[in-house]
Amino acid sequence: MSSNNWVIHGKHTESGFPLIANDPHLNMAMPAPWTMNELVWGENYLIGVSVPGIPSIAIGRNKDLAWAITATLVDNSDLWEEEVNDEGTKYKVDGEWRDIRKITEKIKVKGEPS
Repeated sequence: MSSNNWVIHGKHTESGFPLIANDPHLNMAMPAPWTMNELVWGENYLIGVSVPGIPSIAIGRNKDLAWAITATLVDNSDLWEEEVNDEGTKYKVDGEWRDIRKITEKIKVKGEPS
């Protein structure tokens, strides 16, 4: 089981604003998995749904943007513990020690040092 969402760019809508749709494909449950929330302060607002007990809006919108989430219920990762020698230069695979290859890369940030 998984979910989907999509967005249509504003140049393809009558209003000129983008359109977002979301379906997280969650099972029906009692109590419901979502709580509706609306926060209003002055001219600003935030509206959407959250998971009960978690103080955030998981799927929602305000006057400037909207956001959505997808969910999947598959096992798509494996975890294991690496055995590394005391010097941190080799790791063990199938009883054989192999050299650790170190790669250093610089990340360039516009207007900032790497």
